[in-house]
Amino acid sequence: NNNNNNNSNNSNRTSSNNSSVVNRPSTLNNTSNNSSSNSPSGIRNNSSNTVASNANRNNSSSTRNSTSVNSNSNNSASRPSSSPSITTNAEGKIMKVIQFVDADTGRPIQGEMDIKTKGGRNSFNSNANGEIQIPATAEMKGNADIFAYGYFYQSENIERSNNRQVIKLKRIAGGNKIALKDLFFKSGTATILPQSYPELERLYQSLMTNPSINVEVGGHINVPFTRPEDITERQQKISNDRAKAVYDYLVNKGVSKSRISYKGYGNSEMIFPQAKSEDEKAQNRRVEIKIVR
Repeated sequence: NNNNNNNSNNSNRTSSNNSSVVNRPSTLNNTSNNSSSNSPSGIRNNSSNTVASNANRNNSSSTRNSTSVNSNSNNSASRPSSSPSITTNAEGKIMKVIQFVDADTGRPIQGEMDIKTKGGRNSFNSNANGEIQIPATAEMKGNADIFAYGYFYQSENIERSNNRQVIKLKRIAGGNKIALKDLFFKSGTATILPQSYPELERLYQSLMTNPSINVEVGGHINVPFTRPEDITERQQKISNDRAKAVYDYLVNKGVSKSRISYKGYGNSEMIFPQAKSEDEKAQNRRVEIKIVR
């Protein structure tokens, strides 16, 4: 009798432990325990159920892990690479790609770029897709002048990087104006300062690139809070003389007089009629090139 009781207790403990693994409701555990205490086959059945339940959980976990791995793999494959593509030439050297496009349409433009380096000035012509390839080196970094038929000349800073750089050019059309931003005069006079000549040279090159256009050089001065008819004769003369100074430079370089004229506008076309900051005053005080036709 003692042996039978011990076997029964051991059977109950085994069944109870197996039931806790399966996490069945308490009513089922009690039924399982009673069955186990009466027959060894109850122990085997309960153990078999436990193994099957664990196997199901493992399969479910495996399925979830597999799905997660496949999802991550698919997401990784669909994400584009964030690193920029690098262009190399036939010798394997890294090149920077610069492209000229129309500012309005985005279409590629064939043009010429002049860039100043330590060794002097270098000129590059774009291909049919508006692209130029230059070595991605420190020597090829700085300001560059771009010229293209039918477009205003433009000065751009060439970045030292492997990234593609797109430069948008503005088409020449009747009535369009461009201010000569790097043109400087001695204060209160029409004397052109030496640092202005690179800008004047760019203007000359643009006119030569587009021989069919005629332009007007307009001189503007900064006299805020004053009606145009109230400025002095001297102020009006300065605006006229500054326009003529640019006109004379271009004519002396070889631009036909039939293509160019000049006019002093005084303060009648100030961008900021009530200019207060130095930047606003500088924008009022300018020389503009207007396309006549």
